[in-house]
Amino acid sequence: MRVTIISDIVSEPVSITEAKNWMRIVDYSTDDDLIGALIGSTRKNLEKYTGLSFGTRDLEVILDNDQLEFEIPYSPVQQVTSVERWDGTEWLEAEYYLLGDKLKVTTKDKHRIAYRAGFTDLPEDLKTDIKVLVAWQYKHRGMNFQADKDNAASVTQYPYTNLLNARFYRKVVI
Repeated sequence: MRVTIISDIVSEPVSITEAKNWMRIVDYSTDDDLIGALIGSTRKNLEKYTGLSFGTRDLEVILDNDQLEFEIPYSPVQQVTSVERWDGTEWLEAEYYLLGDKLKVTTKDKHRIAYRAGFTDLPEDLKTDIKVLVAWQYKHRGMNFQADKDNAASVTQYPYTNLLNARFYRKVVI
């Protein structure tokens, strides 16, 4: 399976201001770029962990299909633009049915699916996960866990995934 992002999300689901409020950072803007970068990387990691898209984006997936029904990555699916099947020489329009975030096709061919997916409003518990992880990374930035044996115990402070709300949303690993 190959997933291509045609157009990515326009804005992060958690703003720098929201993250700074969570961390109780007031009247201090020197690290805004760092906090913004942490928000983006945290969102991407949680998207990979859950198999969801935390914002609206246009995607294309190409997969060799050995099943007639499969889950579309980076759901929730908002709209399927096109589904094509490879007949060995060219892409042809394919018959399909969308059942929630699952696509049902009529043949076991290679398929190319163009679609729009993602949350228009990210659930608050997933926003909280982003803020928790950003705060942890911000607080522990610059620590070299492997080189500093005295601080190795602090690795255990990292918020375990089994404590995050995202575990309830996990569908697939991408």
